[in-house]
Amino acid sequence: MRYQWGPVYFVIVGAVAVYLGGLQFAGALGLEVERLGFIEALGGLNILFRRLAYMNLWEGLVVFLAGWLIVWGAFNLRSTSGLGEVIIGSSMIGMAGLGDFLKMVFAAIGDPFMGKVLNTFPDFLRGIGPPYSIATWLIPFSLVVVYFIVKHGKVQAGQRKAT
Repeated sequence: MRYQWGPVYFVIVGAVAVYLGGLQFAGALGLEVERLGFIEALGGLNILFRRLAYMNLWEGLVVFLAGWLIVWGAFNLRSTSGLGEVIIGSSMIGMAGLGDFLKMVFAAIGDPFMGKVLNTFPDFLRGIGPPYSIATWLIPFSLVVVYFIVKHGKVQAGQRKAT
């Protein structure tokens, strides 16, 4: 029962990560991702796909590959290897998103090279405001894997007690 919706959820999260990571990677390569209907419908969010080319290149590649790992592992979520693939993909998204978020926080604190060692609180809040990266948006959705880790551990412990 606990695995009934798990594979569906992780296939959806992985597919979204593959799609958005691919768009971010393509935007960093200089392709015209703004012409896609989905991006035009979102309006101002096309800035996510063309922020800093070298940052988008690596982050897009990491999110793209993490999405494939999540999708691949979701098809075999009941086994330890399938869950491990989902864990690795979620960890990749978490590390990319957390690194980008920490970069924003530390840049918002202040820049001694620009003459301000510490920003005021309103400037700090402006510095950590949107737009956030694709990986940062995907972090909450990839944290669901913690539930499956706990449940898988309980099942493994129950099977060891039964034998």
